[in-house]
Amino acid sequence: MKKMKNIFKYMGISLLTVFLATSCEDPTVGDDEAADFNNGISVVQFTSSKANAPAVADGEEKMYDVRVQLAGPDIENLTEDVVVNFSVDPSSTAVAGTNFRFDVTTVTLTKANNYLATLPVTILTEGVTPPFSPTLVLNIDSVTSNNDDVVVSGNKGQIVVSLAYLCFADLNGSYVFTNDITVRNCNLPATTTIAANSEGGWEIALYADGGVLQYCSGNDGFDQTGSILVVCGEVFVQNQVQFCGSNGIGCIVGGSWDPDEGNGVLRMQHEDTFFPGVGSFNSTYTRQ
Repeated sequence: MKKMKNIFKYMGISLLTVFLATSCEDPTVGDDEAADFNNGISVVQFTSSKANAPAVADGEEKMYDVRVQLAGPDIENLTEDVVVNFSVDPSSTAVAGTNFRFDVTTVTLTKANNYLATLPVTILTEGVTPPFSPTLVLNIDSVTSNNDDVVVSGNKGQIVVSLAYLCFADLNGSYVFTNDITVRNCNLPATTTIAANSEGGWEIALYADGGVLQYCSGNDGFDQTGSILVVCGEVFVQNQVQFCGSNGIGCIVGGSWDPDEGNGVLRMQHEDTFFPGVGSFNSTYTRQ
């Protein structure tokens, strides 16, 4: 089943949105939704106005790509390259040379790449003590194109990137897990695996819900995958378990990771609103 989009709850990020008036001298659409796209206007924008860039503070440099795109009803008819210029906003709390290095200030959107591009940011981790989450605020300053109807987005012309520094953790392995649900008969313990994913988190295969759906309800064959982020021993949701959003089954609400207990123990708190009487419960995953 298709997973939910990444949810990164542990850091609060202020959403900074710039509204600029549209004029002949200022090629910026103040409100993309209010823009008259029937006149052929296309906007250059970040794909999101906020993002999280997790980085393990191990002294190594990490790469993070900020996505940029051209949006509008007529981009299929465009052929010209669009050159996009960027800058670091003074409101950033991340420090250049200490937290990040911004080597590229220009990218080119091309027809061949469907007017999509990435702006690379180097995250510096040496000397940083986690948990720590400074913000890097980037602006689209200007665009250059032979088409006068390509302008900077007013809604997504700025992005706030949280540089989320994490303590080193290694959850890879096979686990035996159980839960403390008493109102239902759960056929536990059972086994699962946890593996690192490409987004700095940890993928729990099959039973990220503490086993409530598969082992406490008789609904065999419903996989409840999900992923978590471990920040210096504390557990936060990255991808919520599959049937949490649609049904409220086994939702992860917190937890802890102890690498020094045995081979490593993951404990999570869950909330279930689907099965009568279950409510809040805990699960324990012990690495073998």
